[in-house]
Amino acid sequence: MNKRNLGRFELPFKMLDNEPERAEEIFRLLKAVPVEAYAHLYQSAVKYIAISERFREVAKGEDVPRYRLILTQGEDGSIDTVEAVEID
Repeated sequence: MNKRNLGRFELPFKMLDNEPERAEEIFRLLKAVPVEAYAHLYQSAVKYIAISERFREVAKGEDVPRYRLILTQGEDGSIDTVEAVEID
């Protein structure tokens, strides 16, 4: 992983407000380091740009790709895996 392994993804406000430990779990499983976070009034999610080994390396001048996060949960409701699928 290096500083060019960049990706964009969103986490819903509802999760951040009601279950912040799940958001922490997602960042931990992605081994993600947020470098930017932003939200606008009337949106339902916080948008992140982060560095992660799960994101492909982005060339200088290239737009940061967007990823959809697919979560797999265990029987106890904890997050077992997080898959990052590029959607741009």
